[in-house]
Amino acid sequence: MRQGGKAKKLLEVIYADLTGPEDVALAGRAKYFLNLVNDLSAITWTYLIKEKSQAKKAFIKYRALVENESGQQVKSL
Repeated sequence: MRQGGKAKKLLEVIYADLTGPEDVALAGRAKYFLNLVNDLSAITWTYLIKEKSQAKKAFIKYRALVENESGQQVKSL
């Protein structure tokens, strides 16, 4: 685990960054990147989405996956 972050436990702090629109469509005609970073481990997940409105659905999908895999809960976004 990396040192110096705010989190003391896995999934305690997640950072999100939504970027775009990109000038050129990405895979699947996506125009935006949603990056989600776990503060403790610095593991980053990137979702390619077509519209900003899809960011919430992508986060819900991410949250369900990481909480199921780790047995921990996201505390702060």
